[in-house]
Amino acid sequence: MNEIAEKGYAAHYKYKQGSEKEDNLESWINRLQEALENPHTNAVDFVEQFKLNLYSKEIFVFTPKGDLKSLPKGATTLDFAFSIHTEVGMKTRGAKVNGKLVPLSYELKSGDQVDILTSENAKPNPNWLDYSTTARSRSKIKSALKEDRKLIGEDGKEILRRKLKQLKINLNEASVNEMVNYFKLKTS
Repeated sequence: MNEIAEKGYAAHYKYKQGSEKEDNLESWINRLQEALENPHTNAVDFVEQFKLNLYSKEIFVFTPKGDLKSLPKGATTLDFAFSIHTEVGMKTRGAKVNGKLVPLSYELKSGDQVDILTSENAKPNPNWLDYSTTARSRSKIKSALKEDRKLIGEDGKEILRRKLKQLKINLNEASVNEMVNYFKLKTS
C-alpha cells in the first residue's frame, strides 16, 4: 500500500510482475522527485538538468524558416536533409549550420539552424553511408546506389551488344559465359 501511495498503481503493477530491475525512466523519476523535495535546489539548475535528461536521446534543430525538427542524437546534416524530404536528401550538395559551411558528416547539436544546399547534378555516393546514422537515410541511399548500379549495368550491356555486333558475334548465353571465363569474373 505504501508503494501505491507514493508511486501510484502503475508501480504496484510492476511490483506484482516481479520486475526487480529498476529501469532508466524510474531512476530518472526518483532523481526528479528527490530534486523537487530538496529545498536547497537552485531553480535554474533544476530546469537545466531537467531539459538535459528529458532530451538526452534526441536533438532538436531548426530549418532556415524556423521549423523545428527532431532527430536522434548523433544525427548528421545528411540525416537532416533526408528528414526534410527524400528528394532534398538525394540532391544534397552541402550544408550550412548556423551560417557556416560544414561537411555532410557534421554531427548536429540541439539548437543548430541547418540550411541544406542542393544541386540538380548531385546524387548519392557510397561514402554517404559512412556519414548517415538514421535508418531512413541509409535505406534511401542504398536504394539509390542500387538503382545507379542497375542503370550502369544496362548501359554496359548495350555497349557490349553493339561492340559484339561490330565483330559479328551474337550476344547469347554461351558468348557471355566464354567472356566471364576469359576475364575471370565472378558473375556475368
